[in-house]
Amino acid sequence: RVDGKIPIGYRVGGSAICAMTLMGAPDFGTNDAAKAAVRRAVDFTLRGLDDPLMSPVQYDAGYDVRGWGYTYALSFLLRVRGTDLVEEGKKERVEGGARWCIDALQKTEIPQVGGWNYARPPGRDKVAPPSPFMTAPTLQALFEARKAGFEADEKVVARALDFLESAREPSGGIVY
Repeated sequence: RVDGKIPIGYRVGGSAICAMTLMGAPDFGTNDAAKAAVRRAVDFTLRGLDDPLMSPVQYDAGYDVRGWGYTYALSFLLRVRGTDLVEEGKKERVEGGARWCIDALQKTEIPQVGGWNYARPPGRDKVAPPSPFMTAPTLQALFEARKAGFEADEKVVARALDFLESAREPSGGIVY
């Protein structure tokens, strides 16, 4: 907890995951309550990205879950953009939020080895082991961003893919 609250990265990321799940429900198109919840999640996500504790510039590692917020906010914003779930005056903010998340992910990549982890030793420039369970969904979000016309640094993506390949066991399983 941070100041007695669940960290903002978990709140932003968790809200985004829940909203995307609502959007995938079979009755979503006719469920006004679910649509209203997703609209509130758009607002919460955008406000959350502005929280000072989400800053990738102030990032200095340690137990830090902003990456979950960056990753799942990006996925969610990509999914809602261009839908009637984003009010007219917020469309540019959704686009900007997606770009901001991409930039934040690129800034918080683990130096030299690539990938991401929610628990790193203090010191932004220290090399630390990435984790497959955070690197994989982050790459998925970056791939979706590329499909949507956004740019993601090819070297960041390549390093993360190399890390995932190195985490493969001879059996084909991936190390946790």
